[in-house]
Amino acid sequence: AAAVVAAVALVVTLAWPSTVRVNVALHGSGDVHATAVLTAESWGTALQLHETGQPPGQVLWVSMRTESGAWWQTGTYEPVGSSVRVTMACALKLSQIDGVWVRDGSGHVVLHGYVPRAGDHDA
Repeated sequence: AAAVVAAVALVVTLAWPSTVRVNVALHGSGDVHATAVLTAESWGTALQLHETGQPPGQVLWVSMRTESGAWWQTGTYEPVGSSVRVTMACALKLSQIDGVWVRDGSGHVVLHGYVPRAGDHDA
């Protein structure tokens, strides 16, 4: 029975497409920080954002920057407490994304981070 389970697990592992995920540390002023998990999808990139430290009552705009310097709007969120988790999506391929930026309603950057690449010391 154990051999059958191991064989099935091996077949599933080889047949199932591997999911590519990249963690991006976003930095802001003071105690404001976030982690973005970017996941490659067939249609683009999914983003899971966990942010802490932003005061509630403001709308924040999330964008992704490409290696060529183009910006893609990903979505908005509004902090409702000391910590927030949001899920967003972008039509860009993960391999095209250079950084994740969060701006307030006035356009000021409140969080930013760069996508680590192979060979980066932080990766």
